[in-house]
Amino acid sequence: MFIKIFKKDFICDGIKIGNVIESKLFLANTRIIRWCQGNILWEKNWNDKSWEEVNKIPESWDLAYDFDLWVNSRKHRLTIHTATAIRDFQPYLMKLEREGRRLEDVVTRMTITSWRKRNPSVRFEAVG
Repeated sequence: MFIKIFKKDFICDGIKIGNVIESKLFLANTRIIRWCQGNILWEKNWNDKSWEEVNKIPESWDLAYDFDLWVNSRKHRLTIHTATAIRDFQPYLMKLEREGRRLEDVVTRMTITSWRKRNPSVRFEAVG
């Protein structure tokens, strides 16, 4: 089951989940993608997930993270990319690392704070 962001809500199979999800996040994949008229044209796995490596992404490619998470007792996949990945998620991940915490051990609250068709803003914060 895939979750997508549409307007200011998380959506799965056409059903609105709301603008907040709380779940443990499991990083399933890091990749770079290339867009063509709103669709992914090419993608490549990106094995080095460190913040510094963002500067090495080739021109016209975007960073993407695939997460597995549980919502309403069902496993889902959420992909964030481009500015949402760099501007919103990476600072959260760095904060967890500074605190000695692992992403998969923390319940994360994701809140859609603004919506732009290609790059919504999502606030990531640890719960508890």
